Amino acid sequence: MADSLAVPFTLYTIGIWVCLSIGYKPMIGFLERLGMVRANYKGDSIPLGVGIAIPVIQVISMPWSVFEGVERVYLVQTCFLVLIAFVGWMDDRFGGTEAKGIKGHVSLWWKEGIWSTGMGKAATGIWVAIIVSTIYSKSVWEWILHAGLIVLLINQINLFDLRPGRAIKGFGVYLLILLVQAYASIPLILCLPVVVTVLFLFREDIRGKAMLGDTGSNVLGFAMAFWLVIYASLFLKILIFSAGVLIQIYAEKKSISSLIQRTPVLYWLDMLGRRETRKP
Repeated sequence: MADSLAVPFTLYTIGIWVCLSIGYKPMIGFLERLGMVRANYKGDSIPLGVGIAIPVIQVISMPWSVFEGVERVYLVQTCFLVLIAFVGWMDDRFGGTEAKGIKGHVSLWWKEGIWSTGMGKAATGIWVAIIVSTIYSKSVWEWILHAGLIVLLINQINLFDLRPGRAIKGFGVYLLILLVQAYASIPLILCLPVVVTVLFLFREDIRGKAMLGDTGSNVLGFAMAFWLVIYASLFLKILIFSAGVLIQIYAEKKSISSLIQRTPVLYWLDMLGRRETRKP
């Protein structure tokens, strides 16, 4: 089966890359016309929300799911991925800087009654986690683990998206870990649309020429969590969940970027491919 699909999926990958190459500049123009241009960490104004390409490719790739007989799970992934992308897009488009982090958005709502786009994004992520966990869990404890994974990873990849390429690198690390443990059981079509699109966007992201935004980083977090929920071993789920809790607690109190700066291995990975002057 895998051999018989090698040629079609190779052609599919090439086709998606060509589509992205043709559509990238018009997409940038669309974002700029909407005013979706933000200053990055260096103060340069660059397009925000290029991660919108991920759900678009996910949707147009849906017919290919029949090749591996996973139409149902692909449809579930697509529906929730598009929803996560939409609320991320709303935050990119209309969100302000009135609050940072989950604690900040909750505090803003609780103390001042202001329902920010960030709070709406968090509420949607929780709702999606509840539904997906209900579909793919066999026990209460598994349901709790799955819901926690989805909520944590959606937010965690977003936390990484503060420097060029960081969110995609974080996603890539998780993907490699998952593939080592479950490469034989994951249908190619579930991952390929997201992975091909991310690889295409990586060049502009790592060069600091465009930002995935919450539109893209939240989608990457959800996609990774979705694959983990269905295909990862219990041990790997618990391991990543535990790491996610620790990262979330740390991020609410301290700076992830400062931690990366102080940790040689993390700093090397963070700087890999970036055209910047390294720290002394």
